[in-house]
Amino acid sequence: MAYVLVQHLDPTHESALTELLARATEMPVRQVTDAMAVEPNRVYVIPPNVDMVISQGILRLTPRTETRGHHMPIDRFLRSLAEDKGSNAIGVILSGTASDGTLGLAAIKGEGALLSPKTKNRPSTMVCPRAPLLQAAWIWFSRLTGLPRSWREFVSIRMWPILHPQKSPN
Repeated sequence: MAYVLVQHLDPTHESALTELLARATEMPVRQVTDAMAVEPNRVYVIPPNVDMVISQGILRLTPRTETRGHHMPIDRFLRSLAEDKGSNAIGVILSGTASDGTLGLAAIKGEGALLSPKTKNRPSTMVCPRAPLLQAAWIWFSRLTGLPRSWREFVSIRMWPILHPQKSPN
């Protein structure tokens, strides 16, 4: 599994997220460049002033666009992820106050899966956008610090019917 981070950035502001994450994980952390192949056990961070999509496991960067005056990089990426990975796509919205991510999560929902952080016991500085949560058909709640473990558990559960077609996971 790879981790791709798409954040809202001022188009003229450089982000320190790549460096901060590199200090917090043993996985390689890279700021995305165009045509970068996604590899397992790596973290990819969107650079400023671009939109990003994934196609055939390749991250593609395009000039920043706006829809009806709004920059929606999370929707754009999550919709491409749903199209590229189908039922293997996992989308997570960690924070925010607007609706970016709603359409992308709906596309992932249409393919079968969604993860979202737990809403209680959250630091008061975090705001979970309500619009994406209202679109969710199936939400796996987890503590923010436990998200990677929850993702692994979720992937294991999704793989159970493929690995054990005649058995029930219960």
